[in-house]
Formats: sequence, C-alpha cells, structure tokens
Amino acid sequence: MQEDRSPEGGELFANAVQHSDAPADRLIEVHDAGSGRPSLRATSPDDEHGRGLFLVNELAVHWGCCPRVGGIGKFVWALIAPALAV
Repeated sequence: MQEDRSPEGGELFANAVQHSDAPADRLIEVHDAGSGRPSLRATSPDDEHGRGLFLVNELAVHWGCCPRVGGIGKFVWALIAPALAV
C-alpha cells in the first residue's frame, strides 16, 4: 500500500523557505526507485490526478529528471525562485 506523503513534503518545503534567508533559488529534489520518467500531460477538469508536474513546470525556474547514482531509480529536481517561494 502506497502512502500519500504530500503533506510532509509541503511542510518540509515551507519550513525550508520560512527559516532560510538565502536570496538564491531553492533546489527541491524528490528521489524514488521507479524507472518511469515524468512527463507533462493534458488533464481535463474532471481528472482527480495529473496536475503536479504541470504546477512544477509553471512555478519552477528550471526542472528536470536524472537517473540516481548506481542506476536504481531517478530523482526529479526543481529550482524555485525566492519570489515564488515566499
């Protein structure tokens, strides 16, 4: 059974923004052991899922996906500008 970790991820990001005085972009990375690569896709108003990467694409300065060292899984990263991170 897969657990939803979205609230924890949001809390970690909010704390990093709140307690950081760095003027630079914030780097966010999400690692997993899956082999699938993320891709933007169209959604309809009735879809219950599928908007996460769209939001990352709209809000991030840059984002991408890279294989993890050792060849198991991947990580998706995004740079968030300070003005958007507040």
